[in-house]
Amino acid sequence: MIGSGQTLGSYELVEVLGRGGMGEVWRARHRLLGRPGAVKVIRTGALSDDPDTVAMLLKRFAREAQAMSRLSSPHTVQVHDFGTSDDGAFYYVMELLDGLDLRTLVERHGALPPERVVYLLLQACESLAEAHRAGLVHRDIKPANLHLCRVGIRVDFLKVLDFGLVKSLTVVQDETQLTRAGAAAGSPAFMAPEIVLGEAIDARTDVYALGAVAFWLLTGRLLFDEKTAIRTLMAQVDRPPEPPSRLAPGPIPEPLDALVLACLAKDPAARPPSVEALARDLLQVPTAQPWDEGQAAAWWKQHLPVTAHGELDSPPDVADTAPSPPPRMQRTAPSPLEAEPAPNTDLASHNGAWPIAAASSGATPMNDAELAASRVPRARKAPLEADRDRVVERLQDAFGEGDLTMSEYDERLELAERARNGLELEVVTRDLPATVDDPPALTPNPPAVAAAAPQGSGRALAVSPASRKLTAIFSGVQRRGPWTVPDRLDVRAVFGGVELDLRTALLTADVTEIRCHAVFGGVDITVPPNVYVEVTGSGIFGAFAQDHGEHDQPLEQPVKIVRVSGRAIFGGVNVVVRGPDEPGFWARVGRRRRRRPQRLE
Repeated sequence: MIGSGQTLGSYELVEVLGRGGMGEVWRARHRLLGRPGAVKVIRTGALSDDPDTVAMLLKRFAREAQAMSRLSSPHTVQVHDFGTSDDGAFYYVMELLDGLDLRTLVERHGALPPERVVYLLLQACESLAEAHRAGLVHRDIKPANLHLCRVGIRVDFLKVLDFGLVKSLTVVQDETQLTRAGAAAGSPAFMAPEIVLGEAIDARTDVYALGAVAFWLLTGRLLFDEKTAIRTLMAQVDRPPEPPSRLAPGPIPEPLDALVLACLAKDPAARPPSVEALARDLLQVPTAQPWDEGQAAAWWKQHLPVTAHGELDSPPDVADTAPSPPPRMQRTAPSPLEAEPAPNTDLASHNGAWPIAAASSGATPMNDAELAASRVPRARKAPLEADRDRVVERLQDAFGEGDLTMSEYDERLELAERARNGLELEVVTRDLPATVDDPPALTPNPPAVAAAAPQGSGRALAVSPASRKLTAIFSGVQRRGPWTVPDRLDVRAVFGGVELDLRTALLTADVTEIRCHAVFGGVDITVPPNVYVEVTGSGIFGAFAQDHGEHDQPLEQPVKIVRVSGRAIFGGVNVVVRGPDEPGFWARVGRRRRRRPQRLE
């Protein structure tokens, strides 16, 4: 059990700074030197009950620490220590960052002037140039992973962090285990098309992400601001970006406008070939007044002044274990649990001129009680834990249905983890579309079925055999043997896979509806020959397929009917008809079938 005062390596834990999907980030100090640090901890017991999944995640965690420790650029967050605790938790210690990330910067203060954008991008290029020369591609460059810091007497000092998705171009073994089920790694709003399509990546993948970051900094908007992550990924593949000059609050030098669009080219060959080349082009961009340390110091003095204790009014930022940054200790807008979000900065009020510093939001710091409540882990009661689990499952269902983007899912998951009562939990999912509750079991489940729990390699959301929902997110779920099939079954495979074998299952209705939603995942359904199969569905960069093998559709009445419908988005739904002694899994029979599957357009 990780707690305040515990020692990890040479560091003593002081307080929790943030919690994420895979662990926690703690403020810590070196026992002998007194040096502050940020300790990123991942607890194996909270990840999965499956040993293979735990091993995969810990391997990814170790890879992040090792990759960061090999980099020495001052613009890359430094790793001080790394190891395993007595109870098996993995951790590494990195420098404690004193500032805010670029996502928060733009959300609080609006778009940046071109000269400051150039100044910040050059620093990011320096960090990534070292990584690329070492054969590493970051793959998750985004504003939340670029932190603006105070380092010594310098300000506006940029640090690149969170190399958890970094890929070695020279050591590629076990890569399929580290990014499961063909899952696209990274953040959709800043993801290069080649990642979405599963093609080869190189340094130009990070160049694309830097172009998307530049677009965000110059305009205050996402490159493609779609409702769902899937639509965003599709836009990354086939929609040309708008020039940032059309959306920016002030003029942008034409060379900078063209350079950002070049970084955002769909074809990697049309982008700057390296971050070094990008940096050279940035240095050639003419600006009205170059951003210098004097302007940076004036901006920080106005917006992020140092207190009498030598600390920022807002707390230092650290790399959280979730894609979104850790919670802030000073509010600039009401919490989602309290009020509607504050309106965006009125860009029209600038009258076409770029502001050097946006007006203060007038936010008031938390009082001592609020500050203590936000930093100290709260004790949780068992009933609240059960409610919390249901809320988390509801969020995962909403993500699988496309009702939440990845960033929205991460933010709401953090709110659910921090909720102190049922009311706060209710608010997290109140605005989500209603769902049909799982019905009670239609027939008593025999002990053999209860013992045959869903098999999978990940943290699946597989529910009881008589449930109407079966979901696999970044995981695999199987239903085999004697199990009960309800009259309607909603199957969702999001970056994962679901296998259903109906040959020895109990079909409780004459007509069984199976609605599939495959997003970067697959659903494989095996049906016995005595069941009539109807397959309909639409594919968006995906397909529905059926294969009857040597079996004809049964025509005698009465006969059970299985109807398979839904959508396949960058995924596939496969239905095969097989006898009890024939192999049922699609991948095994694909090479041996006598006729090609009928593709349904």
